Parts: sequence; structure tokens; C-alpha cells
Amino acid sequence: MQLQLDESLNTRIPGVTFGMVTITGVTVRDHDERLWSQVEAICRRQAREYSLDTLSAYEQIAAVRGLQKSFGFDPTRYRPSSEALLRRVLKGQGLTQINTAVDVNNMCSLSILLPSASTTCAR
Repeated sequence: MQLQLDESLNTRIPGVTFGMVTITGVTVRDHDERLWSQVEAICRRQAREYSLDTLSAYEQIAAVRGLQKSFGFDPTRYRPSSEALLRRVLKGQGLTQINTAVDVNNMCSLSILLPSASTTCAR
């Protein structure tokens, strides 16, 4: 699989790097207790380190909002997944377990506060 982006993105959003990871040989399950305990630990850490009142001041949140604005999206109307996950945590709503593929993706997104997307394909 090859990822190819339009060259105009380099001038439109300088400094942004896009990437793709392909992982094979993994079995997706409904739940994994070790994984979920890591997700919960990250939630607790983020709840200690961040505040709803000052979200827009954090570097990653501000950068993603700026990226959305450059594409004409209102980040307060269409929240990036990383910000939406962090907001749930800060409101004490926690995260919902979906399956191990989605849970790992959400854990990574919440940990680095950058949106990411996952696609699961069966072969």
C-alpha cells in the first residue's frame, strides 16, 4: 500500500507530516484487560495534567485546531478526535471500550493529543 498526498499540502500546511502504519498478524478482540488498564492509566494522567478551561492553550490542541481552520472547518463544531477524547476524560465521562483495534487507536490519540484514524481490514 502506498500513501500519496497532493504536493499543494506542503504549502498549505507547512510543517505537518503525514504517515501510515500497516500492521499485520494481529487478532482484534472485543476486550483486553491489560490494554484497558493502560487506557485507564493514560486517562488518569491526562486528567491530572490538563484542564478544560485552558485546552486551547496547549500546543497540540492549538496546532490541530489551526490545521482544521486551514481546511475551512470550525474546530469548535467539528472537534478533532484527540480533543474530543480528552474532553470526555476531563469531564469524568471516561472512554468506551469498542474493540482492541479502536481502543489502541484511542489510547495513542489521547496519549499524544493528536488525531489518528484506524482501519481494520480482514483478509
